[in-house]
Amino acid sequence: MPPFLPENTLCIATSNKGKLREIKNLFAYYSFNIHIISTDEFDYVAPEENGRDFAENSCIKARYASQLTQLACVADDSGLCIDALDGQPGIHSARWALNEGNFDNAMKKIFRLLEEKNALTQAQRKAFFVCNLALAIPNQDIENFEGLCEGYISSKMSGDNGFGYDPIFVPHSYNNNNQRSFADMQNAEKRVLSHRHKAFEKLCQFLRHHNV
Repeated sequence: MPPFLPENTLCIATSNKGKLREIKNLFAYYSFNIHIISTDEFDYVAPEENGRDFAENSCIKARYASQLTQLACVADDSGLCIDALDGQPGIHSARWALNEGNFDNAMKKIFRLLEEKNALTQAQRKAFFVCNLALAIPNQDIENFEGLCEGYISSKMSGDNGFGYDPIFVPHSYNNNNQRSFADMQNAEKRVLSHRHKAFEKLCQFLRHHNV
């Protein structure tokens, strides 16, 4: 029987160095003996993400990357959904940052919009992170794995770790009494709580079921 993963290699379809680093750390944490590369090693231009939700977008990216590389590819589509903003920025989380110039400006926009809605308390600033992973392997059906992390939007940016919207997202956790953002946490603590970790747990269970 041929190996489940061609060349025992997994390609990560992202040019986001923070996301790639976190994904590599997760695979190392689960002790998979897989060669991890990224689409930066190929002539890869990300396809248009015109899906209706996170799952459709991750599938678009994973399928395109797998066809290009002829390798097993994982694509991540993730974002921040804020109740008071009707789920925004949602699947457009990265686009918000691009349109505003950077993530700092996008976070300031979120603060401004929440203030305009007079959303001042934790209950009024409820939010959650979503991560959907798609695994595409040549000549096989695509697989999806999703994880969520609930919390709220803080009143200011805090912390130097993490990336993206991490400085304004405070996850609900029994040991987060100091109301620390993802960016305030060390990698090991964030890993346990994060939406990406929860999606990876499901992906890893799937890979182990196939003797990877």
